[in-house]
Amino acid sequence: MVQSGRRSYSIGFAILLVARAAASQDSGLLDRLISDRADERQQAITEALQLEPATRDRTIERLVARFSSKGLESYFAALSLGAFGEPAVAPLISAIQSPNSQERYGASEVLGRIGVPALKPLIDVLGNRSQDVRCAAAHALAVIGPGATVATPKLIRLLSTNSPDLTRCVLDALGHIGSPEALRALSAELKVEAFQGKH
Repeated sequence: MVQSGRRSYSIGFAILLVARAAASQDSGLLDRLISDRADERQQAITEALQLEPATRDRTIERLVARFSSKGLESYFAALSLGAFGEPAVAPLISAIQSPNSQERYGASEVLGRIGVPALKPLIDVLGNRSQDVRCAAAHALAVIGPGATVATPKLIRLLSTNSPDLTRCVLDALGHIGSPEALRALSAELKVEAFQGKH
């Protein structure tokens, strides 16, 4: 009986040591993913991309959490997150809907760099009630540029919101998308603004 108690204690202690080592390793990887040294960050990205999915997803979430950090941490977190591609889209879509403007901006930049895998979720976010969130989604679509042509009809519908801030975001996205349909809408909106400015 005593022997069995010692064995279960030893197993529990071994599990604790393994968990601590894993947490320490995760922390070291995260530190390197937000390093200001490009070579160190690139090596960490290579390692992170080889992680098993659950650990990779935890790493992505921890990087997204860095968007609200002060200084360059959020910038370097964004640079690293772009390398994860599609697995980073869902946590970034959550972050783009944050009340924190720094998180929204960081998420929109990364989603834009991820590109096509982020398109459908970004188009869905254009229907969000918050003007700030829709503007962040429009910014991400602007970063995607011509690859976001499919978002043009939904962006055009947002021009009727009578919100000057949202209109600027949408016009920027349409200009970066640059499809014939986007440019026609952009031209029409600029003519309306010019006409209203004269009267």
